[in-house]
Order: sequence, then C-alpha cells, then structure tokens
Amino acid sequence: MSLTPILSINVKDYGATGNGSTDDTVKIQDAVAAVVSLTQTVSLPTGQAYLSTGPTLYFPPGIYIISAPIVLPQAIKIVGDNAILMPPSTAERTFNAFSFANTYDVRIERMTFTAFDTAVEFPGGNLDSSRIVIDGCIFRSSNKGILLGSVSTLSNIMNSKFYNNTMAVDILTSDSVTIKDCWIYAGEMHSPEPGPGIEVRPCQIRNTNGILHFENNLLVPAPPAAGTIEPAWINNYAYVKAANLRQGGEPGSFTLVNNFAGTAGLVSGGPMQTAVIVKDSICMAVYGNIYRDPNGFVYAQPAAIRFIKVPNLTVLKNNVGFVDCKAIDCSLHAYHDDTEPTVFDPAKITAMLAASGASTSITAIEVANNSGPYLFPLGPDPQKPQLAYIPEQLYPFARTNESLWPNRRRPVLPQSATTLSGNVSTYTFDLAAGFYNGLKDKTFLLRFSGDPLLGGSSMYSGGIVGILRINGTYTASALQFALVYKELFNQIATPGSFLSGTFGVVAKWQTTGTDLLPFTSLSQTDQQFVVEITGADALVNLELIVLDDL
Repeated sequence: MSLTPILSINVKDYGATGNGSTDDTVKIQDAVAAVVSLTQTVSLPTGQAYLSTGPTLYFPPGIYIISAPIVLPQAIKIVGDNAILMPPSTAERTFNAFSFANTYDVRIERMTFTAFDTAVEFPGGNLDSSRIVIDGCIFRSSNKGILLGSVSTLSNIMNSKFYNNTMAVDILTSDSVTIKDCWIYAGEMHSPEPGPGIEVRPCQIRNTNGILHFENNLLVPAPPAAGTIEPAWINNYAYVKAANLRQGGEPGSFTLVNNFAGTAGLVSGGPMQTAVIVKDSICMAVYGNIYRDPNGFVYAQPAAIRFIKVPNLTVLKNNVGFVDCKAIDCSLHAYHDDTEPTVFDPAKITAMLAASGASTSITAIEVANNSGPYLFPLGPDPQKPQLAYIPEQLYPFARTNESLWPNRRRPVLPQSATTLSGNVSTYTFDLAAGFYNGLKDKTFLLRFSGDPLLGGSSMYSGGIVGILRINGTYTASALQFALVYKELFNQIATPGSFLSGTFGVVAKWQTTGTDLLPFTSLSQTDQQFVVEITGADALVNLELIVLDDL
C-alpha cells in the first residue's frame, strides 16, 4: 500500500534518484520550486494570519545525497516514506539539510536526517500564528537536530528519535514548544555550547525563550567526554515543564534541568514568569560520574534540577528512581569556594540569589512526594550530610515544610537505644552526626510512648511530651552547655484508671554524666547525650523533633 499523498510532488518525478550515491540537491530543489509554483496564497489585511494551500512534497523510500541546504518556502508539508537525507561526507557536518527564510505553517513527517550541521533550521521572522510540526522523524549524528528561531510560533515535535546529536533541539525564540513521545540518546555531548551569557554546560535541549513542555520521553544517557562540566538534558532560560519521563540508568547519567532563568517580577506586560517543573517521572540520574574540567575542578554528581539562577517557580513532585542524585542543587562550577573546589561558597550562593531577583513574594519552591534522592555530604566530611533536599540558602523560598524534608519533617531518631534492668530505657543522640549539626540554640520536642511497668499491654500505653533545650549557661566561672528539660505532659494513666503515676525522665551529656558540658568540649563524642526513661517495660519509643526548624 502506497503512502504517497494524493496531491503531492514526488521528488523522483523531478530527477532525484535516492540511490545513496548521486547528488540529488538540484533535483530536489526543482521539486520544491514546483510546489511553490502550485501554492496559492490568500491575501489578508496587515496583521492577520497568513493563509496558503499547495501540494505536499513527497520523498519515496531512498537515501538522498545533498551537498547544499534545501531552501523551502514558509508554508509546506513534507512527507517521507522513511526517506533518508545525507551529505556526501558524514564526517564534516558543514551545512544544514532543510532551511527556511521564514516559517508560517510547516509540517515534516517520516524523514531521517543524518550528519548535518543543523538538520532542520527554522530561523527568525514573526509571521502571526505560525505553526511547526515534526512527526515521526529521525535525527542522527548532527551538531543540532532542530533549531527553532521563529517568533509567535507553536511548535510540536512528536514521535521522533534523536541519536548521537551534540544537541537535539535548540529553542531560540519559539513561543511554545511541545516535545513528546520521543526517544533521545545523548551520545555526543562534549564541548561547551555557546549560549546567552557564558555557558559551559552542554545539553540535549536548550530552551532559550518560551514555554517548553517536555513530556513522555525516553532519555538514554551516555557518559559525556572528559572535561565536560555539569551536563544536563535541558538547559532552561525560561519556562519548562517535564513530566512522565523515563531516564535510563546507564552509567554516566546526568542532571535533568540546568536552570539559568532568574526570577521575573510581577509586572503586567513585563518579562515572562520563569519555572522548572518536574513531575511524575522516573530515574532522574543513576550512577552519575563526577565530572572534572581541564583545571582539575571536581563537580558534584547529578541533580534533578541544578540552579545557575533561581526561577519564579520550582516544582519537583511525584518522582521515583533517584539514585546517586540530588533533588535540587546549585552549580558547584559557578559557586565553589576559591580554595576548595569541591565545597560551595555560601557568599557566592547568596550573591546568586540576589542576581536572580529571588524574593519570598515571587519565588516558590515545592519538593513533595519523591522517592529519594540521595543525601550527599555538604563537604569532605562524610559524617555531615546535606540538611535537606534543597540547599539551606533556599529554605526561605520553600512554601511547605515538606519541601524541607527530611530536615524539618523527619523526627530525629536516636543513634542507639537500649532497655536496661529496672525498666530504664536509654536513648543516645549524636549532635555531630545528625541532621542538626552543632550545639548552639537547639530546642527539641520530646515525644515518648511505652507500656507502663505494671499492668501494661499492647492495647494500653502511657506517654510523655516535653521540651528539651540545649541552653548556653555560665557556671563556676565557665561557659557551658546545659540540657534543660521542661515537661508538658507525663502520664501513665488517667486518675480514674487502675494505674497512675508518671515516668521518670533524665537528660545528660554522655561525656560528663551530668546535664552540663564545658563550652570547650566540641568533639563528636562530647556532642552525644542520652535520655533515660524509667517506668515502661515494652513497646518503648522515643523521638525528638527539632523545633528550631519548624
């Protein structure tokens, strides 16, 4: 059954051979001229939509060799029967396959482009109500697969495959772009890609201007070349929503979105609001490499979202598969300490937030209901993990406590717990190794439950609620840290019950055995304290909740 459109211009009818060796450039251009000659245009008042009607340009099966760009009109439909376009030499990548002066209404179906500079380029121009559709095409081994540069344009790229392109899609000025149901293999990401400002991070999709919907795509990573800095699937300068993605777990996976977009003000007619939204996806990064640049700097493993700047809205929600991957991170390349390139400089991140225009009134971050990701150490000390799934400097922009999990959502669990004779349950906490590093200004909500010593059962328990604070004090002419406990509730049973009384509670520093710790005692061992609960014989449970962070 032929797929030839009923009203079409067949390139072979104009002398193109498709035999894989003959240069078909001139003959294909002749067929294009025939399409143009048969195209009718409707004249409309200035400012209204451009209308035209004409035949389809049809490529039967074959390998068509071209030695120069095929120049196309602003309105055309091109259909291939799995036709392949190639240059005479696949090693040079010196010119584009299809080129347009302007774009109004273009549709390209079932064409394969191999080894061009840019396979299909849609350059500047602002023809009102423009539309571009790429459906069922293959882009292989080009510097760029698709370049979108027309203004006031709705672009749809679907059901297509991208193999070994340095960049799959470069979006310069297309107003709204949807890339969906595509298969992308990132096997050629290596050298820095010039972009707005200074950009050294390669990507497969660059969204310089407009709204990008990146949906239901299968992403297959490959390790970037040596010297690659913070690679990503998407470099975003505007607004991107990524959903229903599956990123493969091959070694060399990398960040999903590098965000370069700052926060735009709430001004009518002003710059577009910026966003990075990642939802309902799997495997943001797995087995990511640690990337090194030629100067020897070491950069962190992947993140789902990496900030070069902070946008108006950041959402990371309902994702699974985080392995060896941060949730949200800042660019270590841009904001590392000058003397320690593996550690962030907090002052640089503060300056980045100011340069982004971030403000609690117009900047929002939501991280919710994700499985993972891994909590990386803050610095060289592996005993000091990252406090939460977003950097601490971004806490003011988190709209919910869940966004700060686990630092502000998860109870602090003891390092060890034992039940001794005499029904004394001892819990050891280590401030140096926990999510709340350090002694200063710490206040905990203490919550305990356990079966009472006499007559208790799994159906009946008593409880304690209290405040435990590490309070600076001046005792015996020396500064010390005092463990101060204030009880809110302590009851084995109600007065009308056959059991009554209270549990015993003692908090003391493990080093001194008392509630006082000398100010000079700051080693990890010295920062351990114990809480002893007396009066319960089974099902005992104690947890602390950091009140300072609520």
